Order: sequence, then C-alpha cells, then structure tokens
Amino acid sequence: MVYLIDRSRGGKVVTSVLGKKYAGVLISDFLAAYNSIKSRKQRCLVHLLRLIKKWQVHFAEDKKRLRYFTELGTLIKNVLTLSEQMARKRPEDFTVRKADLVARLRRQLQRELGHPKADRFIRNLSERVEELLTCLDFDEICAHNNWAERLLRGNVTVSYTHLTL
Repeated sequence: MVYLIDRSRGGKVVTSVLGKKYAGVLISDFLAAYNSIKSRKQRCLVHLLRLIKKWQVHFAEDKKRLRYFTELGTLIKNVLTLSEQMARKRPEDFTVRKADLVARLRRQLQRELGHPKADRFIRNLSERVEELLTCLDFDEICAHNNWAERLLRGNVTVSYTHLTL
C-alpha cells in the first residue's frame, strides 16, 4: 500500500502517484479525480449504496422515485452478493446469473426520473456501468474498497489528530 499525504485528492495528485495509465485494476470511490486515469476500474459498490440511500431519503415522499432507487439498490446488492459468491467458488449458474443481472442493471440505468440531478446521477452511472461490474469478471477483484479504507483509517486518524493539535 502506498500513502501520500497531500492537502488535495484532486486528479493531479492521483496522476502523480499512478501515472496517466495504470496497468492494474483501480478500485475507488466515485471521486472524479480517478476518471482521467486510463485503467480498468471497479467503483466501490458500498460507496454507491450509500449514495443510493441518500437518494432514497431525498425521495422518501415520492413513491415512484423512491421505488426506482430501492430497485437500483437491490441490483447493486445483487452484484455484491454474486461477486462474493464468485470469490469463494464460482456458482454453476454464474454465467446466466451474471448476464441477467447485467441486463437488469443496464435497463434500470436507461430510465429517467424527470428530476435533473437524479437523472444526471443515473446517466453518470450508465456511462460507467462497466466500472460497477469488473468484480464479476475477475475472482480476485473486490466489489468495494472498504478493506483499503480500513487499513488507512488508523494512519489518517493519527495524522489528522496530529495536524489539528
């Protein structure tokens, strides 16, 4: 693991560490700084579920839009589950389940809700749908970056505490 302490998480910082091209799979949250890196990517599905939860809270009184985000959350949870099953042992019906799940997710991301910010969020996901599914292509690729964040947490907390004293 590489640590870089900087005041920014911007694209220039990410590029200075990884370069413009990265040969591995970049597992990250949805920070735009990672977009310019040429690499196969896996976006953290746990982060995505948190974003979806915010939309669910926002649309708590709007049944149609709430149902949309609830269904999207269920699809993302299904990707997580299938990825975890694959990491342990690829299920016999994996190919069929993956194809069905990918098709349902693509259909979901083609819908519009008539809400500019929500539609932009959905469009951005649709443009990066492959980055949500890399974990289904490789047994060793995790669908989230929680383990890396947990490894960082102690150092970040110590650094932050030290800097604010």
